[in-house]
Order: sequence, then structure tokens, then C-alpha cells
Amino acid sequence: MSIFFTILTICAVAASLAGVFLSWRWSAIPAWLAIVPMYFIDGRPVTGSTLLFWGVACAIALGINVLLPQPVVRSRVGMPYMVVGALAGAFAGMLMPLQQAGMILGAVAGLLLGAIAYSRTPASSAKGLLFPTRRWFNYTCAKGFPVVVTIATAAIAIMAVVRISYTTVTSISSIAV
Repeated sequence: MSIFFTILTICAVAASLAGVFLSWRWSAIPAWLAIVPMYFIDGRPVTGSTLLFWGVACAIALGINVLLPQPVVRSRVGMPYMVVGALAGAFAGMLMPLQQAGMILGAVAGLLLGAIAYSRTPASSAKGLLFPTRRWFNYTCAKGFPVVVTIATAAIAIMAVVRISYTTVTSISSIAV
């Protein structure tokens, strides 16, 4: 049964990451749905409090995306820079001792660095999204919070899959010896 839940988690993570890159309004939902199956696996790599916290965070991210104006929600300006930066930061944050806090801080730092990197491109100056301007801060905050929540939730799901895989390989290797 854990293989089925792992496949569900990986598919949901892929859907949420594709949704973030495409500025899909509901991208936080599959990210949260990715950690739900991990709660039901023996050994519970995801606790109930983690599931509840990220469920509330994903609901807030969804609420922000619903309340934002349509042009902002559908805009894909600079999203590859911000998403790749957030992904790199979240995976770098996995290496910190406090993994969830490290992932969140890493995703925020990566998103900001990605947004700053995009603001230095010629396409950004044509859109008026240069770094220290009010418009840059507004756009980065509006698009950034849902991205960070989605990326951090997906990273938790990936981390849970790695824990399950490591536990399975360790138990198989101990039986073989």
C-alpha cells in the first residue's frame, strides 16, 4: 500500500510544480494533497500537526490567489526565476538541522534572489519590475507567498517519500544480511 501512496504523492508533487510554473491559481491544493497519503503510511513520515499546518497555509495561499486581480494571478512574468530560486532554496534548506524551518527560509531566500535576478534582465525593465521599486515588492509578495507555500509543501512531500524509501531499503538490506 505504501507504493500506491508514494506514487500518488509523486504525481501530486509533479502537478503542483507544473501549476506553480504555469501560474495556476490552485497550485497549492495538489501540494497539500501530496502530503496527505504520507500521513496514512505505517511509520507516519508526516504527522497530523504538519498536515494541519500546511493545510492552513495552503488555504491561505489559495485565498490570496482568489482575492488577487486576474491579471496578477495569470501573469507569468519572472515566474521561472522565482520558482527555480525557491526550489533551489528549499532543497538547500533540507540540509539544515531544522528541516522544515530551513526549507521555508531557503525557499523565501531563493524566491527573493530569483526575483532580484529577474529584475536585472531587459524584459523586467520593459515591464517596470526593477528591484528597489514599489511595483517589484508588490508583485514579488503577491506571487511569492503562494509559490513559497507550494514549494515548501511539495518539498515536505518529497522528503517524506525519501524517508519511506530509505526505511524500505534499510529494512530489505538488513533482511538480506
